[in-house]
This record gives sequence, structure tokens and C-alpha cells, in this order.
Amino acid sequence: MRTPTPTFGQSGGTEKRRQQLTEYPPFSKETYSRRRSFGSTDRKLVSRFTPTPNVTLLSLLNVLLAKTEYARKGFTDSVQKFFPAKRRHVRCRGFTLVEVLLVIGILAILASIVIVAINPARQLADARDAERLSDVYSIMNALHQYAADNDGVFPENATTTEYEICRTGALSCVGLADLSVLTDNEAYLVSMPLDPLCDVQDGYCDENGVGYQISKSVNGRMSVSADGAENTTISITR
Repeated sequence: MRTPTPTFGQSGGTEKRRQQLTEYPPFSKETYSRRRSFGSTDRKLVSRFTPTPNVTLLSLLNVLLAKTEYARKGFTDSVQKFFPAKRRHVRCRGFTLVEVLLVIGILAILASIVIVAINPARQLADARDAERLSDVYSIMNALHQYAADNDGVFPENATTTEYEICRTGALSCVGLADLSVLTDNEAYLVSMPLDPLCDVQDGYCDENGVGYQISKSVNGRMSVSADGAENTTISITR
């Protein structure tokens, strides 16, 4: 015949229950309510913590470790869900040969259009012509200043025949118009202006010339010109 288990009202049952509570104290209401906030699954785990006579300290530690691992895994999953990891190895698609050739062709066309529009050769020629015009004006102004200082008489070497002007300090001015009276002692010009291409291009000027021509009309008007002008005609008559 089975012996009935003593109840709490009996002395034997009360003593055994007191021993169980001493060895395995139950969770307090605060601890249980805090653990309930983790979710339904956590409540199932919490229920495993209910002490029974057969629960040992080792099994209690195993349950705690399992719950800790579960919480860590849940937190990690949440972080990965809201902050996905960046892909470290991204395979980029390169350009094909046709695309590269197409880009090179477009750039070549644009470059040719820009070069034609700018025309650097013409720009340089215009710059040289501007320098020639300035030189012609300087020579003409020096001639008139000389005439003003000499009762309206121009240098005697300026004749009705057009000649190239001789350089300052040239060894010989044969076949050239000698206007050294304008540069002597730097009275009107420091030196006779020189065409920009005289010392650059061989045969552009006479060996002793400056590349500018001078002549005198029958009415006494002086003309200075630059026969080597590239894009325009440069000639002044006064």
C-alpha cells in the first residue's frame, strides 16, 4: 500500500518544504515580471526556473547559459536586420573595347572642333601683326618728330622709291633706307623696330634690314608699311 505524501499542514511535509525553499529559493515577483518582458518564448524559459526537488545546480546553470545565448543571438539578429553589413568584395563591371573606342572617337571629334574654332596659328599671326602695326606707328611718329625739330624736313634717305629700313648698327645699308638719324644718341628711337619673324625665319628680311619699308610721295607724305603682314595689310601714310 502506497504511503501518502505529507501535506503542508503536517509536520513532515512542512519540514521538507522548508528544506526545498532553502536549497532552491523561488524567483521573486519582481524578477519574474522583468523576465516576462522578453516575450512569450522567454516566459517558457522562465518557467523552467521553477524549482523542483529534482532540479540541481548544474541544470539551473545550463538553463541560464541557454537563456543568455538566446538573448545574444536575438540581439545580433536585430542588429543585422536594421544595419546590414556592407559587401566588402563588390565585383565592378568594366568597360568594353567598343565603349572605350567610342569615347576616344568622341573626344577626338571634340578636340578637332575646338582646334578649328580656336585656330592657334591664326591667333599667333594676329599677335605678330599687332606687333608690326605698333612698330610702324613708332617709326612714323619718330619721323614726324624729326621733321618737327628740323623745319618740316624728313630724313634725306627717305625717297619716293620704297626701300626696306636698315637695322640699327648694321655694317652696311646698301640698297636700304638708312634712318640712323632717328636712333643716334637715342634721340627719337632707342633702336629701329624689327619684324617679329626677321630673326626666326630665314630670308624673311634682308640681312641688314628690319622688315619694314618706307617711301615718300611726290607731295611729301611719308608712308611706312609692313610687307610681311600675314592676315592684314599694314601701311600708314601721313
